[in-house]
Amino acid sequence: MIRDSMILQRYLEKHALHPSLLDPLLFSSIETIVVIPALMEDHLESCLLSLAENEDIDFSKLAVICLLNYKEHYAEERHVQKFYESQLKALTALQSTLPYTLGILGPMELKGKNAGVGMARKILMDEAIRIFCYWNKSNAIIINLDGDCLVSRHYLFKIKRYFNNENAKPAVSIGFKHRFDGLSSAEKEAGKIYEFHLNDYVRKQKKYEYEFAFHTLGSCFAVQAEAYCRQGGMNQKQAGEDFYFLHKFSMLDLLGEIDEALVYPLARVSDRVPFGTGRAVSQIVNGKVWTSYNEEAIKVFVQLGQDIDSLYEADDERYAEFLSKLNIPLQKFLENAQLDQVFNENRRNTADILSFKKRMKRYFSPFLLMKWLHFARENGFPDEEIGLFMI
Repeated sequence: MIRDSMILQRYLEKHALHPSLLDPLLFSSIETIVVIPALMEDHLESCLLSLAENEDIDFSKLAVICLLNYKEHYAEERHVQKFYESQLKALTALQSTLPYTLGILGPMELKGKNAGVGMARKILMDEAIRIFCYWNKSNAIIINLDGDCLVSRHYLFKIKRYFNNENAKPAVSIGFKHRFDGLSSAEKEAGKIYEFHLNDYVRKQKKYEYEFAFHTLGSCFAVQAEAYCRQGGMNQKQAGEDFYFLHKFSMLDLLGEIDEALVYPLARVSDRVPFGTGRAVSQIVNGKVWTSYNEEAIKVFVQLGQDIDSLYEADDERYAEFLSKLNIPLQKFLENAQLDQVFNENRRNTADILSFKKRMKRYFSPFLLMKWLHFARENGFPDEEIGLFMI
């Protein structure tokens, strides 16, 4: 056995939920692992075949690991048992025809209050870490995908090219475009509305030069193994795990972007997670009017985060005057968010303005922006309805 990477080993000892689930000896040549959580996913075979059609890639260095998972008590339902019996048979037959190594975990029951896609991603990514740890490959790549996705023929090549760039960040958000094959006209319309909403949110942030303006889809990112471990791994949220995980990197200036659409999720109706594409499409199809975040609300938040640096050497009077000129809802929100306390602590505990800027940038985080937008919609900054002419 090759000596383990210490950072990977320490992560596994502290954070892993399970012992090894796959034999690492089967993955000796692997440098990239694609992980795919699959909850009763009937498009999984198409996803695997789509990966197999990639061009300009050395498949001997690629593995794909799928987790066939189900929620607690699902095993008691006969249709679940039959689905997984059939899927396992099909995947086993497919396994020998694929140009890359395929690992299948499960079917596995996920238990407890955190049982969901976040836990499934964590189990998969931790298993990838075990493999890379065994073979001492701390810079190997873990790619996240979903079982309903198809990918570009250049998907794997362009991810590899990104990480080979000397300026690459250790994590990267990957561009996407929903597909609508086999869907009803209502689902297609709903999917286009939701995709517009996702793109519009990031577009507005970028318009005002917000530093954390990234898409954060669980099916559309990749990360180096050591960087994954340094950030404590994937969290176990039932939904939104991707947002929280990727913004750990964005706030440290460790998240890059491939803005070309290389991943094609299916914009179908689904109730598997509390929010996301499937949930949104379901709600829109059922009559919910979907909206986009208020641009002015984004603007005032981002600009405040940029302007507050000028107060590093200001006295209390000037600071108070600055805040008094903000709109009333934003003043109230920042009071609840303890801006005064954070500002004064950061000013006291930094030796220069560059250190101060760095700390204040983290205060105006994507998490705080989201909280502000939810507050703002009820306090003078209503969400903006998405019209069909916009998509």
